[in-house]
Parts: sequence; C-alpha cells; structure tokens
Amino acid sequence: MDNARLLNLYFSLVIFQFISIYFELDFLHIVINVLTAPTILLIYLRMIKFNFKWYFIIVLISLYFTDLFHLLTEPDINNMFCVFLNAIAYFVLTIFIFKTMKFKNLRELDFIFYLSFSIVFLLFLYVVWVVNDMLIVQNVKHYPLFFLYSMLVFVMSVLLTIKYIVNPNRVNTNLQVIVVCFVVNDVFYVFYVFYNEIHVLKYMVFLPQLLVYYFLLSYELNRNKIFEIK
Repeated sequence: MDNARLLNLYFSLVIFQFISIYFELDFLHIVINVLTAPTILLIYLRMIKFNFKWYFIIVLISLYFTDLFHLLTEPDINNMFCVFLNAIAYFVLTIFIFKTMKFKNLRELDFIFYLSFSIVFLLFLYVVWVVNDMLIVQNVKHYPLFFLYSMLVFVMSVLLTIKYIVNPNRVNTNLQVIVVCFVVNDVFYVFYVFYNEIHVLKYMVFLPQLLVYYFLLSYELNRNKIFEIK
C-alpha cells in the first residue's frame, strides 16, 4: 500500500470515528482507535526511512497508549495513568521545541508580535484558571499533580505560540494546530467527565485525538522536507 492510500485510510478512519460516536457503535470506535496511531506511524516510517526521530516515536506512542487506556476504562479524572502518559508526550515535545527555538530573533520583533503574544498568553492562562478552578470545586484527588500538568501544558502552549508568531510558516502552523488539539482535548475531557450526559463533548474529546496524529506527521515530514503534506 503506497503513502497516498495510507493517508486516505487515515482520513477514512476520522470519518468513521464520527459515525461511531454519533451512532454509539462501540466496536467500531475501538477498532478505529486501535488502528489510527499505527497507521500514522507506518506512514512516517515509510517516508522517513532510517532518519526517524526518537522524540516523534515517544510522543506518538505515549498518546497512543493514552487512547487505548481510555478505551479500557471509564472516564475518571482521578486516574493519573493517562495524565502521566500525556505528560511524557508534552514534556518531550516541549524540550524538542525549546531546543529548536531561536530566542535571539525576539529582539527584532515589533509591537504586533507582543500584542499577539499577549492575547494568546492571556487566553491560555484563562483556560488554565478555569480548568483548575473546576478541579478544586470538584475536590479531585492529586490536585497538585494536575496543577503541575496544567503548567506543563501552559508552558508548551506558550513556546509553540512564540515559535509560530516568530516564523508563521506551514511547519509551525502544524505545531500551533497540535497545541490547540492538546488543549481542546484536555479541557473537554475534564468537562466530559463531569458532564458526560452532554453527547457533543465526545466529539470534542475524540476528534482532537485523531487530528493531532496527522498534524504531528505533517510537522515532522515538512520540517525535514522529506514529503510535502498539506
């Protein structure tokens, strides 16, 4: 199977995921989640050949096991296993992005950059505040660990936003979409746990999980200029 067909398979999985959630087809939902990340990994290894990056593999596997764990257990905000797996993925991605940033270019930026950054910074800060306030009100266990996790997400979001604003190309656009998917997924997972009677929240949890794999692949392939993927 060539790369174009594998990509078509991936997008088909996204469409069928919508169908599985809407019609509550649990078996189809499980099959799609099991196949999604391996499909992306197969495309990556076929295109990148032997020049693969370990950070990408670690991030992908950590997110994949988070998805599998969600399939096997009921939504539970007090379960720290998924938080730990996500934290690994976020931390590895944050370290990689930090190492590739060119902070000296910040001195050359104008007022528009600082205005844009301030707006995004305050937006992410507000999201962190809302989620942490909800966790406090609900008296969740291990709240200090959730707070540290939210700070990791915040730092990652800020760094990726800076990287995008400094150099708004296709590669960094993928990064910005990735961080939005991460934030949307985490925020709405908290909402879904506390308000699971709202069916639309399922879409806001599972759709970003599927999309983030694609944009991670797009970022890595375009960054290495191995294959242009839109």
